[in-house]
Amino acid sequence: ETEQTEIASRENLSPPQVEQRLLEDGSLELSFPTGVKVLISPHSSFQVTGNNRLSLMQGMLFAKVTTPAGKGFTVDTPSGSIVDLGTVFGVEVDETKASAVQVFKGEVELADSTGDKISLSEGETMFAEASTNHWQPSENVSPRFLAAVQGLNNTFFPGISYLRRTKVTFIYRADTEKLPNGPVQGPSYIMFSATPVAERFSGAVPNPNHWDRQAEHFVEVHFNEASSKWQLHLNNQNIDFTPVNSDVLIAQAESQEKNETGEWNRRVTLWEEESGTLHGIRYGDQLNELSIRPDWFSDKTDVGDFMIVKNIYYP
Repeated sequence: ETEQTEIASRENLSPPQVEQRLLEDGSLELSFPTGVKVLISPHSSFQVTGNNRLSLMQGMLFAKVTTPAGKGFTVDTPSGSIVDLGTVFGVEVDETKASAVQVFKGEVELADSTGDKISLSEGETMFAEASTNHWQPSENVSPRFLAAVQGLNNTFFPGISYLRRTKVTFIYRADTEKLPNGPVQGPSYIMFSATPVAERFSGAVPNPNHWDRQAEHFVEVHFNEASSKWQLHLNNQNIDFTPVNSDVLIAQAESQEKNETGEWNRRVTLWEEESGTLHGIRYGDQLNELSIRPDWFSDKTDVGDFMIVKNIYYP
């Protein structure tokens, strides 16, 4: 349950008059006079120190700064200050007083304890150990932070999905007799679905065991030129589906070819510095930075040959 509190003007209050608060149960949504919205997670210790400023001593918060008056909203942490430049971002301070910040949209400016400043843009993460107070790039946030963002997807962060170390489990390399449907004869695409694919396509394939080895938010699709329909190949059949606005094609998988050892291989290409719309679905470089590592399972024949290893935010 989330409690909502509106922050009154604090211009005439000195810092000692502003209480430090430990939030033990539930979440707390703060509305600042500047229009800034801040969601404080359970088990967080924080202090509102001004009309557009607060301190986070421990725990997590998520901030939305969407008004001109809110620009410059500042979160003070044990590792330094985080100054908003018009954005949506999250901050975590763990039990050791190490701090992490992740930008979902826009940009923030970080200042460490020495006053050095660095900019952090959409999709980027920075981390600072309590002992060093120096911000450094980081590929991932904590599992606790990840779980909090996923839980807020349809409330505080509508339209933003967050993926971390996500397997893309399609057939990219296999012996021909182990291909359940034979080699794919045409190009297809790797599509991101904001709704988990098992939930979205449960009507087409109701058996939950089918999805055990399927990536939660990715599915392989192709466009049927004859019917002008997008389809996914599931349970030995091509199933029509209707794209939604949040769908994004992140890569193209070419037809499978047989190599000299008798294995079927496929070339998968990520779009870089290119974007557009393909038959009603967005594609390409409209996403934040990501990388796909091929041959994750070395020489073993498998259906999980590629894995995304970056934090990815799809606004």
